Order: sequence, then C-alpha cells, then structure tokens
Amino acid sequence: NMKNIILPNELKKIKNITYQDFQFCIFAKYIQKDNSYSNFVNLQNHLLVFVRKGYKILHTASKNYQINPYELLFLKSGTYTFSNIGFKDSFYEAYLFFFDNSFLIELIYKYKDLLNFKNICNIQEVFWIKNDDVLNEILESFSPYFEKNIQIFAPIIKLKFEEFFLYLILNQNTSFINFLNKIFSEFQVDLSKLFKYYDSNFLSIREMADFAKLDITFFSKEFKKNFGTSPKKWLDEKRLEKARILLEFSKKNINEIANECAFSSVSWFIDRFKRKYNQTPKQYQKLKNLYFLSKN
Repeated sequence: NMKNIILPNELKKIKNITYQDFQFCIFAKYIQKDNSYSNFVNLQNHLLVFVRKGYKILHTASKNYQINPYELLFLKSGTYTFSNIGFKDSFYEAYLFFFDNSFLIELIYKYKDLLNFKNICNIQEVFWIKNDDVLNEILESFSPYFEKNIQIFAPIIKLKFEEFFLYLILNQNTSFINFLNKIFSEFQVDLSKLFKYYDSNFLSIREMADFAKLDITFFSKEFKKNFGTSPKKWLDEKRLEKARILLEFSKKNINEIANECAFSSVSWFIDRFKRKYNQTPKQYQKLKNLYFLSKN
C-alpha cells in the first residue's frame, strides 16, 4: 500500500499523531503500532525527525538511511520514500519538527557572525546525527510540551529550537553548515540582501524591491518563497514588533508610535496590534511599561 502523503498539510489524516501548529514551526509526536509499509512523502517544509523508539528507513535517489533510536535526520523540503519501520516494545515513536526558510533565515541572521559558508564542499542531501547525548537531551526536553494548552509555551519552544541550532553551530558541525548551505544555494535573492531586510526600516514593498534591484512582482514571489510569507505581511509584522518595543520601553503616546512605525493610520495600528497581541496598544502599554506603571 504505497501512499503519497503531503506534509505537514495532511498531518490530521495520519493515525496516532498529536501535533501543535505554531507561527514558526509545527511539531508532532508520531506513534505507529501496525505493520510496516512504504510511503512517498512530499515535504512542503523542512523536517527534523528524532526517533525515540524503533527505527525508520529513508530512501533517497542515492542512498538508504536507517535512523535508529536517539538518532535524528534533518531533511530539506522535497519528496522522499519512508519504509520498513521497526518496533521496540511493540511500537515506533518519533518527534517530527516542520519549519520553513523564514525560520532558518531568522536564526542564521541572529548568529551570522558564528557561521562561515565560504569554502563549503560536499553539500549533503540530508543531515544525519548519531550518538550525541547533548542533542538527545535537548530533544527529549520537548516531551512535556506535547500536553494540552501548550500554545502559551510557544516562546519557550522557540528558544529550545534555537538551543538546538546554536549547539550545532558552536560545535562547528561542518555537515550541518553544508546542509544549510544547500538550502540557501537555491535562493534567487542573495543571503546578504535578505539580512539587510532585518537591518533596514523600509517604508514600503517598493523600497524593498528597489533595494533588491528586482521587479516588484518577481521580488514579491521570491520573497514569499524565501521567507514563507508575503513582503506586506512581513513588513507589517516587523512594524508591530517595533511598536511593541516602543510601547514597553518608551514614553511616547499611541499616535507618536503609530507614526514612527509607518502605519497608515492610528486606527489601522490599533486594529492590527489587537489582532496580534489580543489587547489594544494602550492596554499593553499600561500593563508593561514601567513609566506608566509608576504613575498608577
């Protein structure tokens, strides 16, 4: 029974799986108890597989990989064949972590001074880790967050992903850097330009396209492919994050902040902020800002 499964879109169709969908990633716990079978899996996002019990075999065009307990496999988006699940204690169990280019770009930007993509060779199709006790501890520590109502722990989970990423970089894991380079080698927009989007305060998508020296239509298409979101939505998110920081740490009023963050109107700013943070800018300011708290 060879099936074609599109992940993560079709996670809900898979039996014995629990998962959480966050803004930056989707992660799932998968348990299989029935006989082994093969699946064609089309990965829309990149995938980290951490096997806890049993084993899984992955087939690629050039090689087969058997992932045993407490080993992990990092796959870039694409199509793969999984087969021959082996059981331990009568079942197979794995954690699955799905994330897109935008999350990787954010982490690489944050730690760009620790990375060196120069003189990279032997770019690998997958990234496979065996017998690393520290990584196993990091990944095992996700276990409590498969319980109910874990959306409130999203910032912690994001930090734990960052811990995993930073550990590999600080250990100068060449295979991991090679693997990242393979992902970014496919970009149409130069990585240094992508970093500039974080450093610059663009007022419009037109400014961003002009900076990239691309037609605005082509730029929008490439930006969405690289960041996983439209440039307009990305720009709005960046403005909201800047506004949140100003609300928390400055003495400026709502009108001044809306103007500084280039929102078209105060009412638009209030509406967008409330939708994202579930409270108005004024409510957030009164709760978080030490200057305003001292007035009460």
